[in-house]
Amino acid sequence: MKTLNAITRHLFVSNLILLQGCIIVTCLFFQSCNYNIIDYEKVFKDKKYESDKPFKMREGNIQAPLMSQKGQFNMTFDIIHGYGISMSSAISDNLYIQAGGNFLKSKSSTPTSVLVQVEEINSYNIQDPETIRYTRSVDYNLNLALENYSFFASVGKYKTFSNHGRFEYCSGMLYGNASNIYTYNFYSIDNYSFTESRKYFQYFMQSDFGYVTNKSEGALILKASCFRFFDRKFDMDYPQKDYPMENNQFVLQPAVKFGFGGIFRTYLQCGWNIPLGNSQLKWFSTNVQAGILFRINDKVKKKI
Repeated sequence: MKTLNAITRHLFVSNLILLQGCIIVTCLFFQSCNYNIIDYEKVFKDKKYESDKPFKMREGNIQAPLMSQKGQFNMTFDIIHGYGISMSSAISDNLYIQAGGNFLKSKSSTPTSVLVQVEEINSYNIQDPETIRYTRSVDYNLNLALENYSFFASVGKYKTFSNHGRFEYCSGMLYGNASNIYTYNFYSIDNYSFTESRKYFQYFMQSDFGYVTNKSEGALILKASCFRFFDRKFDMDYPQKDYPMENNQFVLQPAVKFGFGGIFRTYLQCGWNIPLGNSQLKWFSTNVQAGILFRINDKVKKKI
């Protein structure tokens, strides 16, 4: 009986010590989170736009219609990173026109930290609490949301060879509006954000080399673009360090395309952005497009 009582007392003391430890850890955790950043403006003002390449873009208007004869009509619906539509028509034996547009959205998140001045109430002394100030590291996520809409038109020439082969080249112009929306997502305070928006024209030349059958198609694409930015504005919760905008930006954009089906085809296209010169833009890693392609009155259909 004495042994049982001793064991019971031992378990009671052990549980009591464990409970006290949990209470202390919990108090320390909540105390460590119970701080206020003294100078919000300094945090947001100093942490972004020191870079010389802060503005991010995504390309979504690289189309290779692979024309074959007068009267051919193509329509493409894109469903990756947003929505897009394009239409192309062969208006003569060697000339075609094309037009379309899209709305793109992309997101990224970068976990990071910053050293800041904070203050908190020293709650160890309950009768006479005091406010203390010190420097600590604060973790947060810097989230980026890209929103971009654009409309384009182009005119080009095409040539067929060996029934299945296609070669074409075109030039055109695009109007677009892109916004970079940054949000500071702190653990202990509200979110704060800033937005940079740019309007631009994109002048481009493109050549396509492809192979088309009645059930599939493939193409190698090379596009060279000049982005002409002509308007920019900022929307900020706090003042930010901005930077001088370079109006002209040049980029080379190769891509490959594969499609499968009959008149109605699914397709996948992957491309890259290669900046030329001292580019001020940052690009999402690849230009991926996928969706549904309609090919009407293609010459290869009549010969197979």
